[in-house]
This record gives sequence, C-alpha cells and structure tokens, in this order.
Amino acid sequence: SRIDLTNHRPSNIYIPRENSLFLNYGISASGNKDETLSVFDLTHEFVFRKGRTLYLTDGIYSQTKNDSAYTRLITQAIHDDPNSLRRFTAGDHTVFSGPLGSQVLLGGAGYSKNFNIDPYYINYPSVHLGGTSATPSQGEIYIDGMLMRTVDIPPGPFIVGNITRYEGAGDVEIVLRDAFNREQRISHPFYLAENLLVPGEHEFSYNAGALREDFGIESNEYGDASFSGFHRYGYRDWLTVGLSSEIHSDFFSLVPRASIKWKHYGFFDFAIGTSTGNSDHSGFASALEYFYRNRRFSAGLKVRNFSENYSRLDDLYRTDKPNLEAQIRFGYSTPAFGSLNIGFTSNTFHIGEDRDEIAVTYNKRLAR
Repeated sequence: SRIDLTNHRPSNIYIPRENSLFLNYGISASGNKDETLSVFDLTHEFVFRKGRTLYLTDGIYSQTKNDSAYTRLITQAIHDDPNSLRRFTAGDHTVFSGPLGSQVLLGGAGYSKNFNIDPYYINYPSVHLGGTSATPSQGEIYIDGMLMRTVDIPPGPFIVGNITRYEGAGDVEIVLRDAFNREQRISHPFYLAENLLVPGEHEFSYNAGALREDFGIESNEYGDASFSGFHRYGYRDWLTVGLSSEIHSDFFSLVPRASIKWKHYGFFDFAIGTSTGNSDHSGFASALEYFYRNRRFSAGLKVRNFSENYSRLDDLYRTDKPNLEAQIRFGYSTPAFGSLNIGFTSNTFHIGEDRDEIAVTYNKRLAR
C-alpha cells in the first residue's frame, strides 16, 4: 500500500485564460515654504496579458525646477508553459548565475525552468518511510510530535511517501494499531533540504543579451553582449550537481557546484570557479555554505573567497573588488521564549574599505 502525503492540487482552482490588462500608477510631489513645487514624480506600470504571454513595461517621469525627463525602466515579455514549468523571457530581466556569479540586468532573451509556476510541485527530495502490517490496522502519522493524518492500512507492506514540511531536521513516527488494539511504532529522523533536486530533475536558466547600463537614469543604454546561465541536476536524493558560466568579450568563467545533504545533520553547498581572459580577468574563487535547522535551533556558515582578478559580469559596474566574505549566524526559537537570531558578517576587499557587521534580532508575540 502507498500512502501519499502530498498536498494535492485542489480540483476547483480557476485558472483564467482571458486576455487582460492593468495600469498601476503613483504620483508624488514635494516642495517647501519658498517653492510651491520643487519635485514631481509620476510612475507607471502597464501590463497586458494574452493567453499565456505577459507583456510589461514601466517607467518614471520626473520634473524638478531645473529639468524634466521620462525614464523607461523594465520592458519584457514572459511566456510560461505550466506543463513543463518552463519560461521564456524577452526584453529586460534580472539574471543570476550562482554563488560565485553575479546578479545583473540583461536586455535580451532567457530560457529557464521555473518551479514557481506550479506552487503544488515538489522539486526537492521528500521523506519516505515504510513498514509491514500483519492485520488491518489504523495508522497515525506524526511529524515532530504533531498528528498529521490518520489512515487505514490493509495487511502487508506499506510505504508512507512525500512527507514534506519546512526545511530542516525532524522526526516522523507512524503508530500502528491492529484489530486487537496492539500498538507498533515506527520512527525515523530526517532532514529536508529545499536546495536539493529530486533525482532526475533538472533546473536551469540560460540568458543572452546586452548588459543594461545606467538603469533608472537612462532609458535605452545597453553595453556589451554577455551570457549568464546555470544548470543543476538531481543525481541522488542527497546530491545535486551543477555548472554555471558567465561570458563576456573580456573573460569566460566556469563554476562547478555540488549541493549535499549529510544524513540528518545539515546541508552543504560547495562551488569552485575560474575566470579566463587577459591578465586582468584571470583568477579563481571558491564558496562554502553550511546550514542546519531543527525545531528550536538553527546555524549557518557562508564563506566566499575571490582572487584579485577573478571576474564577474557585475565587476563592470562596481568600484570595489571583494576578497573574503564570511557570515556566521545562529538562531533559537520556542513559542514561550520567542525567536532570537544573531549574525556576524565580515567583508574584506582587494579594492575598497573592509567592514564588519553584527546583527541581533529578537521577536516575541505579546498577545494572541
């Protein structure tokens, strides 16, 4: 017998297919006692959808006592295929290539697999737990001590599958009561890592075009042709491998990546990259991330190191050159105590001023 705990898609969901459009706008004005109006801004966002394709454009008109101008911001067309969860984008769109890559605004075309198209689709490995029932039994399924479901189990072997919840460590327990009221307990610790992929699953994003320059200042300023992309593949339920790349006329970067779940002790992510070009753009970089969370405690470590000449697409617009980025964070949370989080971040630069930061946050609900 197979018992599926997936949150199934409701049957009465209405998915609109009609053509539609909307216009958002905002107006702001400011002045002082000497000037009735010194600054006037009018922003807009116009969206039109036809079938499964959405067209969007937005911009801002600004007027001061000395000048006035209209600036176009984002213009794009997005087409989604809900069956394959694939998205095609044309126009301006933000792209990100991975932990050693950059996030830039590109004017061009993009092709990606986007799991957010279907909120009921589970792309990360879930938990499966099995056992055997000698007689017709009633099973109570508990996750972290909370009763999730009561099911009738016929005689024979059974599997409880697709146990999902928030990321982190937990315990699942099945309590079996047979026809003679005898009780059998089956328990198993687990760790869910949402950054892993189901074995055989692919996640990718390929984007090519021209880098958008002076965004928010100029309407149609584009720079050099560039490429940014990544591809990840679920190899095992505990291992996801990937490869990312950025290409520019001055350099080419390649970053292999591995995401690993170590039993129920946490999640690791490793990446090492190289960029190749002339002497000003050839270098190495590495990244390590560890994260663990259970019902009360969480801890994380993130370290990234860049050689002075390692190149990314966003280097073309930055005035600093990162060297070492390190972050450590801890959290503790219970209903009675509240939630306490402590984080320490340290950044050193080849070019730029080093800086450290400590952040402490505490949240407590005072009333229902």
